[in-house]
Amino acid sequence: MPAASSFLLPIGRRRTLIYLQRPIHSAATLQAAGFQPILDAKRGWDHGVFVPLIVMRPQADLPVIQMSILKGESDESEAEKNLRYGAAMERFRDEGYVFLFSGSSYHHLAKALEALPERMGNGKVDVSTQEFEAELERVAAISDADKRSAILRTWRQFPQSYEAHPAGKAEHFMPFLIGSGAAGNDKGERTQSWELFGVTMSTFVW
Repeated sequence: MPAASSFLLPIGRRRTLIYLQRPIHSAATLQAAGFQPILDAKRGWDHGVFVPLIVMRPQADLPVIQMSILKGESDESEAEKNLRYGAAMERFRDEGYVFLFSGSSYHHLAKALEALPERMGNGKVDVSTQEFEAELERVAAISDADKRSAILRTWRQFPQSYEAHPAGKAEHFMPFLIGSGAAGNDKGERTQSWELFGVTMSTFVW
């Protein structure tokens, strides 16, 4: 099924119009896995797509498919849905596609805003999530896909999970779960860590 998309990509002071038309099979694959994907030709790129792509590939010469995370009735059902979502896309990795799961291991926006330098003298969040980050690193390194997914379904039991992601607001963590689901039996690793307002954030690769 061919799909076309056009978008304006700001590159420096220029705006470049990109028009792409490529055959895609992601919708059919997700349907076969029990999902009901909806193609949206009107929605523009999310900042989680265009920001990393501007940095990584400013020439905009690669076809890109933007996909949404799934919502659930609870944090537990949301985790289950997104792990299965990722598992349904594993075959595309075997075909040479690259997945960029643009989320955040820490996203407690209210706490981060409190720590803005002009509002708080030291400019640091008054909580730590290092234990949560360490648990993500430990679980990502599990090569057995079923075992890893079983643990990640209970990620709310990880230490400091609510400090990292408030209750009912874990959408920025879902890309990690989708990435884990798509990884199959590959072993993941934490490749980078840095601090934002004193809170540790990490990048993971499978």
